[in-house]
Amino acid sequence: MIVDRVKPGPGADAFIIAAKSVFPTAAIVCLHRRHAGGEALSNACDLRLESPFNPGLLLGFLLRLRHPLVSKKDEDAGHILRFADLSMDIAAVKVRRADRDVVLTALQFRLLRRLLQEPSAVCEREDLIEACWPESAEVEPRTVDIHIGHIRRALTGSGPDLIRTVRGRGYALDIPS
Repeated sequence: MIVDRVKPGPGADAFIIAAKSVFPTAAIVCLHRRHAGGEALSNACDLRLESPFNPGLLLGFLLRLRHPLVSKKDEDAGHILRFADLSMDIAAVKVRRADRDVVLTALQFRLLRRLLQEPSAVCEREDLIEACWPESAEVEPRTVDIHIGHIRRALTGSGPDLIRTVRGRGYALDIPS
């Protein structure tokens, strides 16, 4: 979904929030005017493009959607990743925790999948950026922290925090004692 927020109408923000709740796995690209505000909704957008738009960023993002971290082999096998009471069905693009569905954005799904691939290993922020964002995207390490925070909130609704922060390095999955 591409949302034009260069000249946002009165319902643009409500539309983005509603779209994410109805289509939680849909990718939303928000077009913004430089220094126009709307920072609160930047987290709801999977890609934020500021005017003048860089078509390379958009194309890289669209290619990443076409070839996400899900391989054809995973799709065919209906591959499911598990850790503690958390499960991720890659083919169905669903996450469950304690027998409850967890709603994540497409980007959050990719981040969590990367953590689930090697749950006990520390996944550095740069590795997460490389694995989950398009090559040409300019992503700060702090952006990873913000998205991990959103994943934490989504997961802790059904149990204790499974994401361990390793200061100065990144994140790993861990069962709290």
